[in-house]
Amino acid sequence: MSLAVVILAAGEGTRMKSKYHKAMQEVSGRPILEHILRAIEPLKPEKTVLIVGYGENQIRNRFKNDESISFITQDFEQGYGTGAAFMQAASKLADFDGDVLALYGDGPLLKTETLEKLSSAQKTHSGMCLVTAVVANPTGMGRIIKNDDGTIAAIIEEKDTNSEQKAINEVNPSIFLFDKDVFNIGKNLDNKNASNEYYLTDMVELYIKAGKTVKAVVAEEEEVLSANDRKELFNLDKILRDRIRDKWLKAGVTMTNPEQTYIDDTVLIERDVVLEPGVIIIGNTIIKEDARIGAYSHLKDCIVKKGAIVKAFTIASNKTFI
Repeated sequence: MSLAVVILAAGEGTRMKSKYHKAMQEVSGRPILEHILRAIEPLKPEKTVLIVGYGENQIRNRFKNDESISFITQDFEQGYGTGAAFMQAASKLADFDGDVLALYGDGPLLKTETLEKLSSAQKTHSGMCLVTAVVANPTGMGRIIKNDDGTIAAIIEEKDTNSEQKAINEVNPSIFLFDKDVFNIGKNLDNKNASNEYYLTDMVELYIKAGKTVKAVVAEEEEVLSANDRKELFNLDKILRDRIRDKWLKAGVTMTNPEQTYIDDTVLIERDVVLEPGVIIIGNTIIKEDARIGAYSHLKDCIVKKGAIVKAFTIASNKTFI
């Protein structure tokens, strides 16, 4: 089945206290939004639509050379809320006949493997699938209510939960995969709620009313974390850098003290490289096989040739070591 992706990235993100859009905040050397796009890329979507608004020029300028992406500026005259934003993507997908993945532009830890599981689950029925997560502290998040067969019965927002539902720790991180009927079904979204907003989560109820099933794929808790402020951004960066170190260790790179090794997601390292303690490698640095980077060196956008030795305490930018 063909796939289109809709990413909602129109919010201001005021708690970040920044002139930069939340989706453009950097985590491990890349903007949050770029991490999301890279996770989606292996699914080979036919179309990717970014719903933008506040700070949209930052996003448009950053991804202007990516011909696979189209942009829509959210029109608030058509309503407020995530549901209203999502439905505006219909104008870009009028001739598209396939599944539609919807997610937000602030969660850089989502793994391709989880999205592939979501896609596989979608192929088994007519309806929609969503990602859920079992979390230690579900406060403030919508709770997942399931039928006896494991399908989704409802998403209950915390303010609407009773004491029994409040104890549920399986939550909704708002990652949805819809079938091709999504925009027809979505026409029934309304804003009859306290906030007068159209909510994308209401699509679950609408799909069930349409006689379709709603299935869940459970992700690891860390995958669904997002950043609303600088402290949460730091936490995302820490988790992602742990992943990066693990990746290179498994690929044959030696780190004499991994906890003191700092590597951007943009860096490329070949096998049998040795990184001594306190090394910082950022930007588009490439380190070739058998090279050794001395302790407390800081390399940015450098090339280290095969077998080269970079002395301890080296600080360099745009330099080639041979």
